Amino acid sequence: MVNTVRDHYADHLGPVYTWMVGDIDVALSRSAVELDALQLPTKVGGTAVDLGAGFGLHTLPLARRGFSVVAMDTCNSLLQELEARKESLPIRAVNADLLAFRDAAPGGMIRITARKPEAPGATEAGSNP
Repeated sequence: MVNTVRDHYADHLGPVYTWMVGDIDVALSRSAVELDALQLPTKVGGTAVDLGAGFGLHTLPLARRGFSVVAMDTCNSLLQELEARKESLPIRAVNADLLAFRDAAPGGMIRITARKPEAPGATEAGSNP
């Protein structure tokens, strides 16, 4: 039985998450189009934070636009995949609970978040819906 979302990703979903996405290049292209539609600021040297970054579906396109990106996730295997893909892009992968970041977010930040679906029966101590 899975006790937490973190356990579910570590033991089950993380190792196959990228495979489930399918063609990585196509998925990254779709993410770039999604970011284009948001008309993000083009300030070179700005910082973006990707909460629940996984293997970098939005992290990589943000970094290619000139942002320094902090990519936060609790799934170490997905963050390792991101590290392998980032090349020389300005990305810092952080293994941490994204809920802990919520209260410490700097002012003036643009937040683009997608909540990961919880595994059936999974709970996370201290999490808020």
